[in-house]
Amino acid sequence: MFEAVPQILSLQNVHKSYGAVAGVTDISFSVSSGEIVSLLGPSGCGKTTTLRMIAGFEQPSSGNIEIAGRSAVGLKPYERNVGLVFQHFALFPHMTIYDNVAYGLKYRGVPVAEREGRVTDALKLVQLEAFKARKPAQLSGGQQQRVALARALVTQPSIMLLDEPLSALDAKLRQTLQVELRQILKSVNCSTIIVTHDQEEAMSLGDRLIVMNKGRIEQDGTPSEVYRRPSTEFVADFIGRASWLQGVIAEKHGGDRATVAIAGGETVKVRSDKPLNEAVKLCIRPEHIKVVAAEQAQAREADENLLKATVENVLYLGSTTQYSLALSSQNKLVVDVMGTELPAVDSSGSVAIRFKAADVTVL
Repeated sequence: MFEAVPQILSLQNVHKSYGAVAGVTDISFSVSSGEIVSLLGPSGCGKTTTLRMIAGFEQPSSGNIEIAGRSAVGLKPYERNVGLVFQHFALFPHMTIYDNVAYGLKYRGVPVAEREGRVTDALKLVQLEAFKARKPAQLSGGQQQRVALARALVTQPSIMLLDEPLSALDAKLRQTLQVELRQILKSVNCSTIIVTHDQEEAMSLGDRLIVMNKGRIEQDGTPSEVYRRPSTEFVADFIGRASWLQGVIAEKHGGDRATVAIAGGETVKVRSDKPLNEAVKLCIRPEHIKVVAAEQAQAREADENLLKATVENVLYLGSTTQYSLALSSQNKLVVDVMGTELPAVDSSGSVAIRFKAADVTVL
């Protein structure tokens, strides 16, 4: 049975600068045994620099990186026992699939008998044992990606590092391989860091998301935590879509219950411990807003917000319909409505919207 060696990675106050320019600033995080962590952020945010420091292609200007319980600072890439899969698979075109996967073991001097067993197990793991005699050019892009994964896993790395591993593939194939890739990594209990700028990929692959911006970590949490409770405006905007309302904490109702006054004299119930009179921005995910017929605007349940709105644009997207709405205060909202739940819109374009206080993130 092929097994990767589960270990822990730890970054402690790591800083990387290029002259006067800071690439990464004071980042700290760890990866537990068997955990898959997605590093997510826009181009230039520092995620690839972080990966390169873990791999040993860059050295930190300060701070410490521990792999398998020992400091990796100053170690060469081949001294770190990390597995690498890149955006471009970098397979040897003149070698067979078997020889590509066996290359790292041969380089390390692993005996032939053991090498054969480990390569066979790795190819079984990625369901390519029947293709071992072929050359890379005879495989599809998705199959080549799995060969690259097998080549990295066969060395039994302390941690796997994947840099945009699916970005060279078409959209439909990426979705299929996201499922396969996670299943493979979980089946061998291999601690993994995946660098990507693709939100869906990061959320579907990772047990945790680390969102980076301008060389710093903006938020570290599970995909659900980061999406449902973004800690900063950048995270809320970068992960998924969000509608925004601006206002001031106008009333406190005990505990974490409060009322926010927004433009136009309207109020919004929220859950927040922010102090009275503090200016805030309210983040609401499109799927948390329900659009109803205007005549229902009189009904209001406890802890639920109900506001009047005008439909400015309707965009049909197949399974959902996207409504662009303006409140009476001229705040703008975008709402996703399932195709079977389309609201009745009167001749003036008036509707009402509902959303719960618990679904509002106060920043």
